[in-house]
Amino acid sequence: MAILKDINGETVFEFKFVRHFPGEFEGSKLKVKISSSNGSRELVFGWMNITLNNFIALLKDFPGDKYDRVFDHSDENFELKWLHEYRSDLYVLFFVYDGFFLPHLKVSREDLRSLGNELEEEMRVAPTEEPE
Repeated sequence: MAILKDINGETVFEFKFVRHFPGEFEGSKLKVKISSSNGSRELVFGWMNITLNNFIALLKDFPGDKYDRVFDHSDENFELKWLHEYRSDLYVLFFVYDGFFLPHLKVSREDLRSLGNELEEEMRVAPTEEPE
């Protein structure tokens, strides 16, 4: 499971692959569990692997030059927006699901790069069939 925690540890995003069909134009289904002081919830969404691979590449080289503080796409409604807090050199992340903002996180660049590496590894070992 790939995990991203807020710098204060109050908000946690856990990413888990439900299934992954290899191939650039195939698809993946992910589950994200979000835990915060307001409780927890789980979201399930699907992305084409081309979108997933772009997301992982962004994270592994965060913030990179390709995106201007927004990762959005034409797949299902799960996107990322961020602000750089120059004083602390941390990033405030805003995940948007189906038009609603999820609890925000404040993280380091290294945290995001680690998440990218963890997601890439999780993708390699993800099941190709959905569990029953």
